[in-house]
Amino acid sequence: MPKIGAEKFHDFGLTQIACDSIEKCDADLKINLYNNIVLTGGTTLMHGFYERFEQEIHMEADEKAKTEINVNAALQRRNAAWIGGSMLSSFSTFSDMTIKYSDYSETNENDKHNCILKNTVY
Repeated sequence: MPKIGAEKFHDFGLTQIACDSIEKCDADLKINLYNNIVLTGGTTLMHGFYERFEQEIHMEADEKAKTEINVNAALQRRNAAWIGGSMLSSFSTFSDMTIKYSDYSETNENDKHNCILKNTVY
């Protein structure tokens, strides 16, 4: 059986993981999260993926959700990462979020994580 990540996930499907993740969030966020489940990425384009995920999330979470469950799967989801990246790079603050190669290469191995964190936590 294929495994996703750590061993502890091998008995769970994506809908179970999604539901458990939402349930671990603050109560005031759960409604928005259940209302806005977004499927993205090339794998979600597999035949029947959207329909199966939607059916299984309803079976898993209808009792817990206490709200309407909406699963969104835009047609351009194959390229969503590229679209998001292009939007991010168009921000005027993008240069503040990036690390120059010279800064990274001049940083010693023990401090590389600090160099990265300093620029990614905004």
